[in-house]
Amino acid sequence: MRYFQIFSVTKPGQGNQKTKSMPNKLFSGTPSQAARKAMTALCDNKKIRGVCTLTIAMREVKRVMRDGEYTVIPVLDSDNMEIIRKYKIKRVLNENADTPVVFEGTTPVAFRYKTDVVESFGRVSP
Repeated sequence: MRYFQIFSVTKPGQGNQKTKSMPNKLFSGTPSQAARKAMTALCDNKKIRGVCTLTIAMREVKRVMRDGEYTVIPVLDSDNMEIIRKYKIKRVLNENADTPVVFEGTTPVAFRYKTDVVESFGRVSP
């Protein structure tokens, strides 16, 4: 399983100012899925209602057992550089919030927000 950690977060229009409240949490899935999950965590932490746009850089990491505890170390490529991918993500109110989604064998769920990847910058250097 692949894990990703938030490397940096910036708001559009604020240059290189980094947001300070980043959860120290691992997100699984593909890099873009992990960035979307991180976006949800960041916007919910700030109690932002409605539209939320952030540029998020995700670092690929792996969990290693050392001295009976899991530690997180960055994944390195063949040139000994960290693998970091950057995305501009926007969370908007879902127009179809009235139409609930029914998962197999569960109760219907209505999603209030929709998270979209606006721009993918691909792999970036640290």
